[in-house]
Amino acid sequence: MARFRSRSLVSLHAIALVLGSGTALAQEAAPAPAEQDAQAQGGFLDEIVVTAVPTSRSKMQSSVSVTDISAESVQNLAPRSEAEVFRLIPGIRAESTAGPGGNSNITVRGLPLASGGSKYVQLQEDGLPVVEFGDIAFGNNDYWTRYDLTVDRVQAIRGGSASTFASQAPGAVINYVSKTGDTAGGEIRATTGLGYKESRLDFNVGGPINSTLKANIGGFYRTGDGPRDLPFHALQGYQIKGNVTQSFDADRGYVRLSFKALDDRAPTYTASPMQVLVEGNKITGYRALPGFDARSDTNFSNLNRTFTTVNPDGSTKQGDNAEGIHVKSRSIGAQLHWGSGAFEIDNKFAYSWNSGKFSAPFFGSLTNVAALTSGAGAYTIAAGGTTFTAARAVYANGPRAGQTVAGSVVVNQNPNLYTDMTGMDHWANDLGVTGKFGLGNGQVTARAGWYHSRQDIAMNWHWNGSLTEAVPNGALIDLVSAGGTRLTDAGLTGYNNQWGGNNRQYDLNYTTDAPYLSLNYADDALDLDGSVRFDNIKGGGTFYPTGARTSRDINRDGTLSVAEQNVYLTNFAGAQPIDYKVDYTSWSFGGNYRFTPSTSAFVRVSRGHRANADRVVSDFAGAFTPAGQLTTLGRAVVVNPVTQQELGIKQRGRLAGGNYGLFVTGFRSQATEYNFDLTTQRQTFQKYKTWGVELESQYTNGGFSLMANLVYTHSRIAEDLISGNAGKTPRATPDLMYTIAPTYDFGLAAVGFTLIGQTDSYPQDDNRLKQKGSNIVSAFVRVRPIDRLEVSLNANNLFNAWDQAGRLDQGSVAELQSLGQLYGVPYAATNRVGVGRTVSISAGYRF
Repeated sequence: MARFRSRSLVSLHAIALVLGSGTALAQEAAPAPAEQDAQAQGGFLDEIVVTAVPTSRSKMQSSVSVTDISAESVQNLAPRSEAEVFRLIPGIRAESTAGPGGNSNITVRGLPLASGGSKYVQLQEDGLPVVEFGDIAFGNNDYWTRYDLTVDRVQAIRGGSASTFASQAPGAVINYVSKTGDTAGGEIRATTGLGYKESRLDFNVGGPINSTLKANIGGFYRTGDGPRDLPFHALQGYQIKGNVTQSFDADRGYVRLSFKALDDRAPTYTASPMQVLVEGNKITGYRALPGFDARSDTNFSNLNRTFTTVNPDGSTKQGDNAEGIHVKSRSIGAQLHWGSGAFEIDNKFAYSWNSGKFSAPFFGSLTNVAALTSGAGAYTIAAGGTTFTAARAVYANGPRAGQTVAGSVVVNQNPNLYTDMTGMDHWANDLGVTGKFGLGNGQVTARAGWYHSRQDIAMNWHWNGSLTEAVPNGALIDLVSAGGTRLTDAGLTGYNNQWGGNNRQYDLNYTTDAPYLSLNYADDALDLDGSVRFDNIKGGGTFYPTGARTSRDINRDGTLSVAEQNVYLTNFAGAQPIDYKVDYTSWSFGGNYRFTPSTSAFVRVSRGHRANADRVVSDFAGAFTPAGQLTTLGRAVVVNPVTQQELGIKQRGRLAGGNYGLFVTGFRSQATEYNFDLTTQRQTFQKYKTWGVELESQYTNGGFSLMANLVYTHSRIAEDLISGNAGKTPRATPDLMYTIAPTYDFGLAAVGFTLIGQTDSYPQDDNRLKQKGSNIVSAFVRVRPIDRLEVSLNANNLFNAWDQAGRLDQGSVAELQSLGQLYGVPYAATNRVGVGRTVSISAGYRF
């Protein structure tokens, strides 16, 4: 641990120079002895802030809330999904239960999660977003990002200047800062699961090539089933990422070229059923159902793996649930920095060619799960607006194919969600010019910049309604009428017929131009800054909605089955053009004062925005005129404003023979949210008010180190124009979140654990039901038998706890009782549940 913390201030400045997303630091004089002593004590407070700020400065000098997650901390946690990494960041709430492919829900400091994705938090790689909008339906930002050994550290800025130095990120920016070959060396690491099928090989190598040229390259390859029990091979992919940097003009400038190739297929998990224990109006515990443990089982099945999908033009192809989230991303980038002293130029550019597929058997709420009991009378299904009555049910495939369903069987009436992301390309350029001049005892830094980006959203959806056994590796079920007519096709109730019909196509693009300005004054004690950003967004393209129900001979046998009379195609004649412009202004003002080398305080006020993109196009009726312009309603919902206030104090020193650093921030926010969740048919028109306190701390003493973070959040729905939930706590928002991670390094070995927890929360906005919080412990042991070789044993969720960080599909005790009756237990619920205990072993060699 010590080798990661003993970075000198000089080396930190070097990292800022080559990796900085803003202006590189000017040369500074060596710190005074008192300052050097404080830096030795400060640890994490001396990390350089390079993310979404006008000038690169240490945390002790900056008026923003910033956290750095080291590669060692991530290795200790052994995350099983991308978003689990973010749970190490104070203030970030990451519902990382969807699996290793992404599709997580991520927010910060009580900002709402009215639907899925990462609406107010932007993910970046080296200072540029991976996609422009974090909550693109079936294209969330964590689809396209993978953590590996090429990442030097993960830096996150919450609130503050994220509003003005990034578009669409008023809540937070999480930046993967890449290694650039500053020092020669590398690492290769092999990891395998113990008790689950997953193998992974990581590597990274880099270093100077000559006095002016350096490079770094790395990546991973993984294969297996993933951390849950699956009946088929679902995890396979790789990433190769690298960069080469050429310095020039006596090291006053550099040019960096970078590339990434990502092709990764990983399973994604939807909701699962579980037994719950209830006291009064609170869920006090969770249990596995007979034959189904939501921590390790899934509703994936070899008997429901492939299925026929109907394309927008009526042609067919086979879908495959083994695809999960399968993304392909090819990107190139370039960075230019030149200048020192009074004048500097910085430019970052990246172009990503993105495409992929999303395929998964969906498991949802009580309304889509039913009991099928033999001899209990007729069974009815509603498909395509028509109700069909069946006299009996038979197994459509599997070892009991053709047999009548006997006894009582729980049937999942949800679809296979299949979405084809044909074009999700993104490119961005961020140009900044910086001037510096002296003023009294300090220095003024002025920066002017222009951000330009384009995001394409081209995809089509195919969601077939189906009937399957709600058990692991369950069979498809066919319904048969009294006259012997088959009402379903191999379990399918129709084609693109789920939720009233769904065969939509998007061909959209969003262009952003955002000039920005900032002014900063800094002397030995005071740092003042202000910044403003003018976002201008143009939405264009065409949205093709789902057409009316029709009939089509899908299997071309010359007859129309009942299911083939429930077919929905894309309505090309009803195309909705999109052609609008919207603009808004964001601002941020802050100041930091260092009372002593060991104590500083800051204050900041900000106003940022998040523009809604595809979700407004498809799910807000009346938002657009026939020509594609925004209506009055459209202008009201197309942008969500967020205003924030922060007050913080930073302290470092010595305690009990060791060094500590403490960062405490009080925050308030006001947000307006317009959103729509298609899978629950839930529309949101709400305003939120939140306040809280955020604590981040680290302590080191010899081989012992401790990271402890705690966030208290008091969030309320201030207004609710639809559901009347004003005054209630937003769903899935706990009062308290915390992380405790002690480690001890003996030299030849190291041990430690990470506790990530949260208190109770409400599964729905009406607050009728409360659910128990969670405490997830992950532990590790690392042994170094010889120099450069390290063997690690990691246990994620060591005690096999129920990770209920997400939102239940039920919101009342009555709904829990109704679902429980289907499973023969008093109470049951459905939700995306975190993975249970998984243990992995890895061996790494550094050279």
